[in-house]
Amino acid sequence: MAKEIGENTFKLIDTILKEDTMRNLRKCQGILRLKQKYGTQRLEAAAKRPLFYENFNYRSIKNILEKGLDKEGSPPLPAQPSHGYKGFVREANYYVHTEG
Repeated sequence: MAKEIGENTFKLIDTILKEDTMRNLRKCQGILRLKQKYGTQRLEAAAKRPLFYENFNYRSIKNILEKGLDKEGSPPLPAQPSHGYKGFVREANYYVHTEG
C-alpha cells in the first residue's frame, strides 16, 4: 500500500516496520490513513522530513501535514560550524586545568 503512494512513503513505512514490526504496525496504519485526509501527493511529500530527521513519530508526521510543511520542499540542512571542523568547538587546551 505504501509503495502505491510513492517511494518516500514506502521507505518511511519500511524503516518503521524494520524495528519491532508488531508494535509499529498500528503506527504505520495510522500514517497510511493520513492519505484519506491529505491525499497521496501530500503524504508522499511529507514522508521526506521524517526520513531526513529520522523522526518516525506518528504525531510528528501528522503535524507536518497539518502545518503544511510538506509544501515547503526539502527540509533545511543542519547548520555546520563556521570553522569547518565537525568535532568539538573548543580547542583541547581549553579543558586543561591549571592552578595558579
